[in-house]
Amino acid sequence: MGLISRESIDAVIEANDIVDVVSAYVRLDKKSSLNLFGLCPFHDEKTPSFSVSPGKQIFYCFGCQKGGNVIRFIQEIEHLAYPEAIRHLAVRAGISIEESRDPFWQERFEKQNLAYEALKEAARHFYSNLEGRDGGEARAYLKQRGISRSLYRKYGLGYSLPRGNGLYSWLKGKGIREEPALDAGLIRERESSGYYDFFRGRLMFPIMDTQGRVLAFGGRAMTEGGPKYINSPETLVYQKGKHLFGIPQAAKSGTREWFLVEGYMDVLALSRAGLDNAVAPLG
Repeated sequence: MGLISRESIDAVIEANDIVDVVSAYVRLDKKSSLNLFGLCPFHDEKTPSFSVSPGKQIFYCFGCQKGGNVIRFIQEIEHLAYPEAIRHLAVRAGISIEESRDPFWQERFEKQNLAYEALKEAARHFYSNLEGRDGGEARAYLKQRGISRSLYRKYGLGYSLPRGNGLYSWLKGKGIREEPALDAGLIRERESSGYYDFFRGRLMFPIMDTQGRVLAFGGRAMTEGGPKYINSPETLVYQKGKHLFGIPQAAKSGTREWFLVEGYMDVLALSRAGLDNAVAPLG
């Protein structure tokens, strides 16, 4: 991560027509010779006050006063920081960007990427547990709660084994070292020596961002005793107050109105009823 050159920013703006980008999120109609209008995606309204100017390549809402260029729109709609929005649009347009690499940010960026890789592998491991021979108890619990296989697959649920350090061993087998696993909040270091899995014997809910990257996990106990939920600690890639469970699924639901429910199981219950536009806070 570093400073993105002005030339790259200009190239990203040039390569992403604002009408095309906004139209992926908002239905736009031409109501004047200059601008397109639609319902604002940033606040509730019944009369369209959200405008897009093809000529000026900007958007503006007369209701909530949000406006700016295509980068600002992606920042708002995808909840991204400025550099992340630029990278998002660069990927969309299939172009590369130039960044000057400050040593501090370069190291942090590399650590974040390694943490993302560890979290992705952890999600695969937990899902493999749920589908495997050791996941019978977890599958029975889900069936009892009315959660079908297709539904738990949609949300990427998994299972952490109650004994041993299966995740730690899995990550080592995938070539992931201890430091990224620690940075991702997946393992803990023993006081004496060695490491152990942070999650054990729990139904696992992956927390993802709008790009579908796994950021953290929520672990639900299936029996009485002990805390009902254990959530990942805050890490290089996860800050509790900035994320919601169910974001990728809600983003694909085709509606800009989402239900904010109490917990993970409530999100699944609404999805089972045909409503994928539900999200839940994290613990």
